[in-house]
Amino acid sequence: MKRPSEITILEENDPTSRRDVKICAKRYLAAKKPVNIVSSYVGNDFNDAWRAMRR
Repeated sequence: MKRPSEITILEENDPTSRRDVKICAKRYLAAKKPVNIVSSYVGNDFNDAWRAMRR
């Protein structure tokens, strides 16, 4: 399997997600790979954000 050249991480609105996103991002950045972080500020997770957009 081919390794990705970059990664996009979805960060949810809680301390555990923020911690884990930092850990994952640091690993990719250490490997000199681009990292995109998408954060949700609506609700607690992306499901809440997607539901809010549908209203």
